[in-house]
Order: sequence, then structure tokens, then C-alpha cells
Amino acid sequence: MNQNLGCKGGWPLSLDPGHRQTPSLPNLSQVPASTFLNGYEKTPRTPGYKPYSLNNPGTPRQTAFDISSSTPLKPVLALDPSQWNELAINSGAILPGAALHSFQIQIANLVLIWGLDGVSSVFIYSEQNTAQDLELAARGEMLVVYVFPEMLESPSFARLIHSKKWQDQISGIYIDEAHLVQQSHSWRPSYSRLYQFRNIIGLKVLVIALSATCPEAYQVSLITYAGMRPNYILVNLGNFRQELSTIILPIKHESCLDLAFILPLGCRSCAYQVRIPADTNH
Repeated sequence: MNQNLGCKGGWPLSLDPGHRQTPSLPNLSQVPASTFLNGYEKTPRTPGYKPYSLNNPGTPRQTAFDISSSTPLKPVLALDPSQWNELAINSGAILPGAALHSFQIQIANLVLIWGLDGVSSVFIYSEQNTAQDLELAARGEMLVVYVFPEMLESPSFARLIHSKKWQDQISGIYIDEAHLVQQSHSWRPSYSRLYQFRNIIGLKVLVIALSATCPEAYQVSLITYAGMRPNYILVNLGNFRQELSTIILPIKHESCLDLAFILPLGCRSCAYQVRIPADTNH
């Protein structure tokens, strides 16, 4: 029984081992970095508990889950592209007349071969972290567990983290937006403590860091803060790919009128706006 842990796009990351340097401590500025909650800036504060600790002074003592998983995995035959396209259209994942990419079909069939006839998942956060939710994950009934780094290091989630039987079920840890381990304008301190989670579960579990914006300095930070091995493998798909188009358009309006030209094209992607100083040479 395997589980995946998603920590809430895209490279699994690495550096050339011949050009690596020993990771150093974060170069924190004198001014505390901004932190955010539900998209709004908040005043940074030290957690009232020791991150990733099962028990803390002044709180009721708790024990890790000791539950064995009994969920069987049976391989399922792969589907052909026409079947996957029909399922994707019926579910609203793609528009009628569109088709999935070949790599999407390949990955979907791998899921079936693993025996996951439908994938049960749970999103554990501050308003949904009951004992029942955690127990379902501990039993292996939730094949994918989504969690914020702040919840990952909390006392309530520690019952899962310190469960040896649950650790044995984890097949992979996926860190989305992995560039957030590096201090920036939207830095969240919990990202810099992810290595503590890796220390608890051990190096046998695969860690995959995903990012669409991860220069070399940030890649080194993944070793320091996310607990990735120094010889991890980098898969860089680059920005120049057949399915991507890059449009540079000077912004003239304060609203979204500059993007109106996209609407007739039926575009379903998002635009990313970057403000460039007026004195910058183009």
C-alpha cells in the first residue's frame, strides 16, 4: 500500500554534481520577510509548539497512529487514447473536440497499472484535520494526502508523521511551488523547515520538487531546506515547448483590457504580469 504526500509548476529538480557547492544557511535580511495566510499578509510569529514534535510542554500527551493498511492494489488494464479523451471531455477536464497530450495518457495508464482504480484523496488543513480525517489517511484509505507546510509541522499532523506504519506506506513526497523554500517577498518560514520532515521519515522515500521558477540559487536551497540529496536529478523542460506560447505585451490599462484579445481564442490559461521599471533598457 503506497501513499503520496503532496505539499501545497514544473521541474523535478537537481544540479550537476560536478558544480555543486556545500549548502549554506539562509541569507536572511535585517527586515523580517512577509508571511501570508489565505492570500493575505500577516505578522510573522513563532509557532506555539515545536515543529514536527509529537508532544509539546503544556499540551495533552498524544501517541502516533498504530494502524496497518489493508487496502489491496490490483492492476487494471490500460485505456487507449480515445477512451481517455472521452473520459476527460465528459468530466470537463478538456473542451469537446480537444485531445489529451500523449504524456498525459501515458501517466494516466501508469496509475491504472499500479492498481489505482480511482484515487481517493484528502486535503488536511486547519478546518479539516479531525481525528477521523487523520485516521483515514493512517489506514491507507486516502492514496493522496494534500497538506500545507504549516499543517505538516503541526502537532495534530504529528500523529501521522511519527507513525512507523504510515511512514512505510509513503511512496513519494511532492513539493509544489518548491521555489518557496528560498526567502522572497512571499516567503513562508514553514517551507524552510521541510528538511525536518525528511529527517523523520528517512531518505528511502522519494522527494519530487516541482517549480516553474527555480534558478540555480533556489535549487541549492532545496538541499538545505527541503532535505533533497545533493546528487538529485534535474529535469528541466525549458520554456520553449510546442504546447507553450510566450506573448510580451506592454500594459496600457489598469484593468484587464489588455488581455481582451485572448478571449476570442478560447484561451483557458492564465497570464502572468511583471512590472518592469520605466528606466530599464529594452
